[in-house]
Amino acid sequence: MFWDLAVVRGVFGFLGSSCCFYERFFDIELQVDVSKATTVQSSILIAACLGFFSFEVLAQITFDIMFKTLSKALHAHHFVSIMGFLLTVYYDIGHYFPIWVFTLEMSTLFSCISFCLIKARAVENLFWKINQLILIYVFHLRSVIEFTILYEIWYYWDLKKSMPFFWNFNLLFGLCLLAFVLTPYWTFRKTEQYFKKADWNDTNNKKKSQ
Repeated sequence: MFWDLAVVRGVFGFLGSSCCFYERFFDIELQVDVSKATTVQSSILIAACLGFFSFEVLAQITFDIMFKTLSKALHAHHFVSIMGFLLTVYYDIGHYFPIWVFTLEMSTLFSCISFCLIKARAVENLFWKINQLILIYVFHLRSVIEFTILYEIWYYWDLKKSMPFFWNFNLLFGLCLLAFVLTPYWTFRKTEQYFKKADWNDTNNKKKSQ
């Protein structure tokens, strides 16, 4: 089952983050008013991202029930993400920051490749090592983006303070959770994985170790 989840995450994460990168850097309308601006393209992306995280939440809960596992970090990430996109769809304002945040999902493609090669026992080759190094550096880039977004929130606070309280709170809480806890933790684990080449989602290994 986790193969299916990894592939879906990889494909949508790559396509979605690519489109969000384009919207963030090339759509001038979103940058005119970062607190309230929306476009047709950004609305489609926001709806697609909400659908993606809804699928992620349901699939991860199903996976945890079936295999008696619990990924606290992943559930925390999914919870703040789905809440953020739900609030954005509900209020229908402020697409700039959610679009910016979803670019963080660019790491999913490289995570998918890493996972699939580990499961295929094809880790003792140059391709896996190069992909894993790219994955590690992508997580470092995630940190750069997260702190950039936090800086932009501070810089545009005069505009953003007019936004709904819960929308602002979820964005700030989610970004701080990612920037100070989850991304550093995942960066460490991906770096550790480069040397140990282990699959964290191998339920057989977990059962043997219990």
